[in-house]
Amino acid sequence: MNLSDLRTEVFELIGDDATAPKQYTTAEVDRYINDAQREIARESRAIEHHLPIDTVAEQSEYTLPEYISEVLRVTYDNERILPATVHELDR
Repeated sequence: MNLSDLRTEVFELIGDDATAPKQYTTAEVDRYINDAQREIARESRAIEHHLPIDTVAEQSEYTLPEYISEVLRVTYDNERILPATVHELDR
């Protein structure tokens, strides 16, 4: 199913005409479809991405791209870094 098929289905579901929509523009429906698709991918963790980051001495925080919703694993020199709280690190 492609975007055109989904768009037609949405217009049918809301009782509008896909060729001459009255309630929503085609651009609005496309945006809603794309937003929903991104949300489904994020919630289902359907897409994994490996993101190498250059580390900087004395820097403890890094900004990740907006499309990264959850970090599943961090490695440094091919060694996995286990999650720890600030309290655990201060011991």
